[in-house]
Amino acid sequence: MKVRLIYGKDRLLLTDSRGRALREANKFLTTLRVRGLSSHTVRAYAQDLQHLFSWLHSPAKIRLLDMTNLCEFIDRQRKANSSPRSINRRLSTIGLFYRFVTGKPLPISLPWSGYRARTRDRSLGVHRIPHKDSARMRVKVPRELIIPLTTEQVQSLIKHFVRYRDLAICYLMLLCGLRAQEVLNIEKGDLQPLDKTLRVHGKGNKERILPLPEIVCDLVAKYLSFERPTDCCTNSLFVALQGSQRGKPMTVAGLRSLFRTRRSTPGLANVHPHLLRHTFGSTMASRGISLPILQRMMGHAFPETTMQYVNLAMSDVVEQFRQATAKAAESTDR
Repeated sequence: MKVRLIYGKDRLLLTDSRGRALREANKFLTTLRVRGLSSHTVRAYAQDLQHLFSWLHSPAKIRLLDMTNLCEFIDRQRKANSSPRSINRRLSTIGLFYRFVTGKPLPISLPWSGYRARTRDRSLGVHRIPHKDSARMRVKVPRELIIPLTTEQVQSLIKHFVRYRDLAICYLMLLCGLRAQEVLNIEKGDLQPLDKTLRVHGKGNKERILPLPEIVCDLVAKYLSFERPTDCCTNSLFVALQGSQRGKPMTVAGLRSLFRTRRSTPGLANVHPHLLRHTFGSTMASRGISLPILQRMMGHAFPETTMQYVNLAMSDVVEQFRQATAKAAESTDR
């Protein structure tokens, strides 16, 4: 069944190929919106439901889901080259939607879902985690090594930006670890020049306060003084500076285009906005910043997400180990 996602002014609407609204799916999306979830989160749920109904062919079949059906869904997703993380997110959405429709959890009985002893939180080491009786369908997510930008790549990238706005955006992700959407969400009132702090509107409408480096404060001040149009009708800090959209809030596509045009430069072929955030995380971890502080600065909900940067910083450990063993070898030869 072909499912269409219609973007309205205040809500999203799922319809079938004949234009008929999928009643239960749209009620589910309305519930998410009423709960206060962000528009981006609701849209992600809607897109997951698109995959579900395209596979089911009939909305009524949602009540017939079981482990065998979900294995078929996973197989289809793998053949479509969906990433393991995307598959797991869609499985989570299916489980929530099934409970919304039937009032019961998905009837799953996995071979490994039997007895499991109580465990401890790996980060804290003291808190007992109770065993959950309900099993969840998941696929294994391979551990990916995130390679941050090198110092040479960062210098090359910065040299290609000529506007104060673009430099400020680059440094906000590189020195403050902001996500692309968090940069676009910044309003003029979020800046506190005297305190040199910034209020960040993160995922799930969660706010956090970050210190601003001197160079970022200076670039933002120059952008406001010399580049930002004086007749803007928006409180958004970063706006388009030319074309028909001049003075309007900068979009995600506009931000991505800043980096897309630099990919033809040697050494910058893999540069994208989120890689600057990864570079910030790995740099802070290698400098010895504590895990709770790094987690708070990056706006992570779970310490496991922050731990990837601690593991990533092991490359620095290896390099220092080699230097230390080389010095030890020199002293031995003497």
